[in-house]
Amino acid sequence: MMRKYLIPLIALALGAGAAIVYSDIIFDVDFENPPHVAGSPPVTGSSVNQPTGISGSWDIATGVADFSSQVALLDSTSGGMGFVPSDVYTTGIHIFRWEYALVTVDSSQGQLQTSVMFINDGMSRPAQEVIISYLDDGTLNISDPLNGGTGVSNWLLNQSATYALTIDLDSQTYGFTVDAQPIVTDTPLNPGAFLTGMSFQTPFNMPSYGLDNFQWQIIPEPTTLGLMLVALGALGLRVFRC
Repeated sequence: MMRKYLIPLIALALGAGAAIVYSDIIFDVDFENPPHVAGSPPVTGSSVNQPTGISGSWDIATGVADFSSQVALLDSTSGGMGFVPSDVYTTGIHIFRWEYALVTVDSSQGQLQTSVMFINDGMSRPAQEVIISYLDDGTLNISDPLNGGTGVSNWLLNQSATYALTIDLDSQTYGFTVDAQPIVTDTPLNPGAFLTGMSFQTPFNMPSYGLDNFQWQIIPEPTTLGLMLVALGALGLRVFRC
């Protein structure tokens, strides 16, 4: 009797493990060569290791702030860098990570230096689901259409930090960490939130900042994971019967 159920049980166990770790990597950009060459702008395109678009004076550079590898540097211009996949996302847990350091500030046009925007591009609603803003006084501000904005942390000039924003489209909440320390947890999103992409923007002033190791990872909704588990279990039964 033990041998009869051995393979299905192993398959189910493996299926459960796969469901726990399964995720999709939409973007994983470390700005290394290849394809990104020092002294040249970042290569854009549709590959997982490329931003989809840039504007302004970007270069791949080394020796920026306290980064130990080459990074994408926006040097004293307004501009932006976008990561826009081909799909529109209404479900799943979306985890965004990036390393970032402001190198210079420019307050000639206002306090806002740069923004990190997570967007839906909806025509009948605000286009930003979550915005993280770096202000010239060292304040890190986070805002959304439902809750407004508030200062949540600080940044230091020429000192990089690792940021992570988790947007859970299933529970309609988000959380934010700086260097793995929770800053915001379980904050409600605007009802019906969805994602079409994200971007780094310097809309008014002309600061310089370095960006490295951007990643967008998606963990599917629980229903999808459950279907994977059932499918893998069925595969185990099929293998046994054959």
